[in-house]
Amino acid sequence: MGHPSDSGRSFANGGLDLIVRSGTIVDGTGAPPVTADIGISGGVIKKIGDLSSVTAADEIDATGLVVTPGIIDVHSHADLTLAIDGRAESALTQGVTTVLVGNCGHGCTPLRDRPEYASAIFGYNRSIPLDWQSTGEYLEKLRQARPGINVGTLVPLGNVRLTAMEDPERPASDDQVKHMCALLEEALDEGALGFSCGLQYPDSVHTRSEELDEFNKIVAAHGGLFAACVRHTDERAVEGIEEPINSAAATGVRTQISHAMPQPGSPRGMTEKTYEMVDRARQSGLDVAFDMHTRVWGELNISAMLPLWALAGSSEQIDARLGNKAERERIKEYPGYVRRFVRIPGPEEMMVVLTRDPSLVGKTVAELTPRGQDPLDTLLDILRSEGDDIHRPQILIRMYPEDELASFYEHSHCAVGSDATALSLNGPLGDEVFYGAFTWASWFLRRIVRERQTLSLPEAIRRVTSLPAERIGLDDRGVLKPGARADLAMFDFERVSESGTLEAPNQLAKGTAHVIVNGVVALRGGVVTDGRAGTVFTSA
Repeated sequence: MGHPSDSGRSFANGGLDLIVRSGTIVDGTGAPPVTADIGISGGVIKKIGDLSSVTAADEIDATGLVVTPGIIDVHSHADLTLAIDGRAESALTQGVTTVLVGNCGHGCTPLRDRPEYASAIFGYNRSIPLDWQSTGEYLEKLRQARPGINVGTLVPLGNVRLTAMEDPERPASDDQVKHMCALLEEALDEGALGFSCGLQYPDSVHTRSEELDEFNKIVAAHGGLFAACVRHTDERAVEGIEEPINSAAATGVRTQISHAMPQPGSPRGMTEKTYEMVDRARQSGLDVAFDMHTRVWGELNISAMLPLWALAGSSEQIDARLGNKAERERIKEYPGYVRRFVRIPGPEEMMVVLTRDPSLVGKTVAELTPRGQDPLDTLLDILRSEGDDIHRPQILIRMYPEDELASFYEHSHCAVGSDATALSLNGPLGDEVFYGAFTWASWFLRRIVRERQTLSLPEAIRRVTSLPAERIGLDDRGVLKPGARADLAMFDFERVSESGTLEAPNQLAKGTAHVIVNGVVALRGGVVTDGRAGTVFTSA
């Protein structure tokens, strides 16, 4: 995906589309800032230096602003939201120009005609038609949405298992594994950038480590990325980190451990153990790194507590199951992570943030649970009250102490991502919320860099630009240099902050002045334009 540099060309008589003047350039490599101009033409950075004698069709005065590569979100769940509304206001107003979707083994491709797929798509509601099946068709759907930012997708394991298996909540047969390998190969050939798994989820928990190795041999042969949402984050968390590292050793696949921070119930010292395992893997020659989001709360759909058999059929059939005492008890015995979170950290740390009944929003599960009632019954009651939109209700779980987040960010191979969607304030998804969508990058720059000074500004920018570009395999983005694609963000660094709150998450961030995507101004003076110049990446 690289583009040759022609920085030696003379621009004395113009010939540039855009000049960014007098900005403080933090180039994405971790190098100290420099003050310079940036000349752009044809969507590519042509020259960085003194362009005071050069003119261009458009100019941006970046005096007093920090100019960086566009932020690259290595762990996004904007699969559906970008296909429905490509404006991506939440991303652009934080300086984000690129996202990688298809993470955690869940996403929008491949699809087949069965209702269980809805459980694999963040932000799904029944009003949205899923009118594609293959990866190629999904990528075309993204192009038709005219995304304001760049986007690439991984192949999610959950979707692959749902396609190849009638009942993915059991081990796969040899023939089904072969079918899944063929589906993965097809998706990579059609443009996916790699493969992801979510081994805690009902549709993937029965995946054997040997199957991962078979899949990752294919991914490695395509030069793709393996992003692993690990199987164990509790008392077996060491095994959870070891499994993707072992697959990297067996296959040579480039491996990214997703949101690697341990969760409540993990062994003491698990943060340090994670560092040691990753460092040891890298010292042995494996290409292994990890990422972390920027939330003290975890977010999930309440419907994640349901096994797939409980989601089969019509909304009326699902409601009947949830109202049947015997089947309700069977659901409550399902060993999913919602059940674990009710135990640790507990219903007092679980807050309802999205549901049809506004009186429930902002209250904890403990507050909503009558004395003597099982909190799991409270969650099932919320699902029943939602009618035919069972996948919409969401809860937050307080589970990531800020000090531990900051500790993770200190590791030089920790990229930082959103673990969120991309949204806009109005339009077809104007009523949707996802905690972190409007806040993640701004919180990181404000709290971790400016206030806590956990990382220097150049190093922090590296974690959200060149490091994720390297992990994804984007060799022409993530660094400001001649020949790179012209994705830039410009910040008033002292003003950078998030506006979204727990009670009102969908508020535009502050401090991002201008954003350029593929040489086109996407945000000018803090206002999103109709540039819509995002590229849909393919591996071809």
